[in-house]
Amino acid sequence: MPATKIAFATLFLGDRPTQAFIDSLANSMPLIKEKGYDDVYIQEKNCPYISAARSKIITKAFDEKCDMIIFIDYDIGWEPEALLTL
Repeated sequence: MPATKIAFATLFLGDRPTQAFIDSLANSMPLIKEKGYDDVYIQEKNCPYISAARSKIITKAFDEKCDMIIFIDYDIGWEPEALLTL
């Protein structure tokens, strides 16, 4: 059976998410892979319409054949294990 594929998704205005977000995502990926999940990161930037940006992300996740989509705010940080409890 293929691994569950998770889309980690964020939308933001500006050049990129905060450094706390980038660091947290980078630190989480080894744990996600270790637990046997496949993953993809999808972002939508500089779209001022939240519903349109989310719709684009969902379309991209469907195109990637993802089983789950986890939206994460661009301006937060977290401990790697936190993603496993979602």
